[in-house]
Amino acid sequence: MNNQHLARILAASLLICAPNALAQDEEPEPTKSRATTDQPGDTSTVVGAVLQQPASGPRVSLRGGYRLQFESDFDSAPGDFSVNRALAGIDIAGKINEEISYSLDFQFEHSSYDFSAASTLAPGSSDPLDDAISILLTPSFRFAINDDWAARAGAALIIGGESDANVDDSLRGSVFGGVERRISDRLTVSLLLVVWSRLEDDATVFPVIGVSWQINDLMRLQTRGLGAEFISDLGNGWSLGARAAWEYREYRLSDDSSAPIPEGVLRDSGVVASLELAWKPTPDIVLAIEGGGVVGQSLEFLDRGGSTISDTDADPALFVGVRASIAF
Repeated sequence: MNNQHLARILAASLLICAPNALAQDEEPEPTKSRATTDQPGDTSTVVGAVLQQPASGPRVSLRGGYRLQFESDFDSAPGDFSVNRALAGIDIAGKINEEISYSLDFQFEHSSYDFSAASTLAPGSSDPLDDAISILLTPSFRFAINDDWAARAGAALIIGGESDANVDDSLRGSVFGGVERRISDRLTVSLLLVVWSRLEDDATVFPVIGVSWQINDLMRLQTRGLGAEFISDLGNGWSLGARAAWEYREYRLSDDSSAPIPEGVLRDSGVVASLELAWKPTPDIVLAIEGGGVVGQSLEFLDRGGSTISDTDADPALFVGVRASIAF
């Protein structure tokens, strides 16, 4: 992705985000629910369960994280790979009036791939990709109909590609809308319809069911990205979470004519399962460590015309990670 183009995009995105203030990354009270926008992957900011309802005024949340995915062999193909991912984000949430709430989320993720002897992924290369960047900007709105029903709508702008890929060819988008139902003070559900564009392929449409359920004073179940998490309160600001989610990423490859697949596409998908130990020293600060595995991971390389060059599954891989957030 051209560095000058990328700098302009980052500057514009930060200018959009800076004047406002955003949603909490703290755990929701039983009578509230939140957008689940801190999960890695393209889908993280477009399919959260239910939008947080700010108590008063705009609120800003800053977050960051790092995940180290250890080496994994390819299934029925030579070679192996590992990947490190670093994430930073800012979220702004507030109320336009008593009926309408908004959230504006900006997320930046850098993924560093390390291939070894992967000779069948791309023609004439055993190292088809080094670093990739993903940028997401997601505005969303919640419209309260009455005490129990609300409507939701939003969109996402997604830019994903190698550092020297063409920005225009790296753009994708998503729109979503649906309804939210408050069943009780402890349970809220939602149903969203998501339209999601893809690089060198037709758009896809799928429904997403969201849940935020405070089971009791110590246990909670909620959706998170395209997955779910179960959280248990351990007391004194500590909590233990069990999570499982499908993560999906698309990257436009380098437009250099000497690249292994000029202007091609990488699709990286898999199921991530983990345990996370989190600590909240104050209501507005979260520090967490996690560990788990990625199963069913697939790397699909396509050429500029959308034809598949290789589609390779990887063996399960272990990972460790950390994350932190602060709201004000």
